[in-house]
This record gives sequence, C-alpha cells and structure tokens, in this order.
Amino acid sequence: MKGGDTVTERKVSTQIPVIFQNVEKYEKEDTRFLKVKIWLMHTGINHNGSSFSKEVVDKAIPTLANTPILAFIEEGSTGDRDFSDHRIVLHRNEDGEFNFKYLGSAVGVIPEANNAHWETRVTDSGEVKEYLVVDALMWTKWGDPTDIMNRKGITSQSMELADSYSGSFDDKGVFHFETFSFFGACLLGDDVTPAMESSTVEVQFSQSKDMQNTIENKLKEFYT
Repeated sequence: MKGGDTVTERKVSTQIPVIFQNVEKYEKEDTRFLKVKIWLMHTGINHNGSSFSKEVVDKAIPTLANTPILAFIEEGSTGDRDFSDHRIVLHRNEDGEFNFKYLGSAVGVIPEANNAHWETRVTDSGEVKEYLVVDALMWTKWGDPTDIMNRKGITSQSMELADSYSGSFDDKGVFHFETFSFFGACLLGDDVTPAMESSTVEVQFSQSKDMQNTIENKLKEFYT
C-alpha cells in the first residue's frame, strides 16, 4: 500500500450463487454413465431347470438396489472383443487350499432408483413371457464395456443370485424358488446362451445420441 492510500474494508459475501437443474435432463446428459435397460428375468421355468413365481420375484426387488453389472471381456468367435460368461476359475491359495475365484469386473450398477417393473415380450422361441425390467447405469470411465455396448446396442444378460435362498424340487426335478436375493447382472457375449430366454441389456439412446452413435460406428468401419 502506497502512502496516502486509504484502507478499504473488504467484506466476505455470505450469498453463494446456486444453479438449479432439472434432474432428469442432467441424468440424460451426464457423460459419466451409459443408461441401459435390463430385461432381468422372466417368470416360470428357465433353461437352468428352476422356476420363479411373480410373487417371489416381487419380494426380492428391494435387493436390486446397488447391485453390480458385471462383465468378463475377451475375443469372441468373430474375432471382436466381446462380453463372455460368468468367468469363475478354481484357484489355489498360499495355504494350498482350493476355492473358486470370480474373474468378472463391475462395469456398472443397478441404482436404488431403478424403476423396477414388469413388461411382456415375445421370446426368440415365439412365446410371450413376463419379465422384470430395470433401468441401470454403466460407467463410461471403463472404455471397453461401454464401447462394446455402444457398438452392439443390445447383448444377452444373466442374473446372479446370492447364496442365501430357499425353495424345493417338484416331482419333475424343477427347483421352485421361495426366497432369493439379487447379487449381480452379468453381461453375456454372442457365444453364450442366457438361462432366461431373451434376457437382454439394451442401450437407452436419445434420438440425437443414437444418430451420433451410428455415425461413429460407420466411421470406425470405414477406418477399419
């Protein structure tokens, strides 16, 4: 401060500017996530020889909150990198004991606000089945999973259940679940058949995003 200058008192402002945003619009434009729709499971008998009633599934819906979307990525039969299966290997630890090790990684999440509801669809075999459907998010920070989903637009899915469940077998050998908890949603590749027929994960594009994705795919094909 030079001689003769006066000292000006500075005040701290206690009024902080705040911007309010429409949450729905923010979520649609949030580049951290890729929004997907998961046709998680259908009622009745599946390819694993088990069966779920709608009442039993409804009771398990609260366990969907914060359930991970899982994937193991490797080269598929076409030569492209693709999702694979529930990759579990037999592992021997330092004590010489054997246990199973899960090699899949979390690539997204079914959030607490997942809009779980029922929809019907025609399966690949031509049957009409009722499916539990949820909205979910894949993390774009991991490029490979979201790149594959953007390229394919849709892929098969297989749900994973926690070990704590109950049920019984009928006289035909079908296991009918009475209680269970969701433990994961595993993305499957084109070479793997899901236990739940026509159970898929679909990318939820807006019109502009869909157009942009199509252009990007065409450019990738051109450069290849």
